[in-house]
Amino acid sequence: VGGGTVEVFPGNYEDYMWRKNADAATLAGKVTLAAPVPVAVPKQQQSNKEANRVKKLKERHQFLEDKVAQLEEHIANHERELAHFKSVDETLRVNGIVESGRLELQTVMAEWEQIGSQIESLV
Repeated sequence: VGGGTVEVFPGNYEDYMWRKNADAATLAGKVTLAAPVPVAVPKQQQSNKEANRVKKLKERHQFLEDKVAQLEEHIANHERELAHFKSVDETLRVNGIVESGRLELQTVMAEWEQIGSQIESLV
């Protein structure tokens, strides 16, 4: 919440912080690229930074993979619940939960695929 608006981030607090740090890193990268004098970084330092980046990407990739499994289980549980009719209101409520779970799953899967591609390009 800020500036009179609310910005919704999919996932939990850890996802939010990861996205926030990634956005800050992207912004910092743009500022660095615009610098008039390039700074030479020793090869060893570059390889250490790249190794750390790959490690963080792999950790994030695994986290997302686990989250996909959790979401799939959550959706399946609620879909099983839909098989046993209780009332129209309950069916609508559970169906809403399933739909929001599917949307979140779609978002998480897209990020998982994107990070997988990044890892492949770096390794």
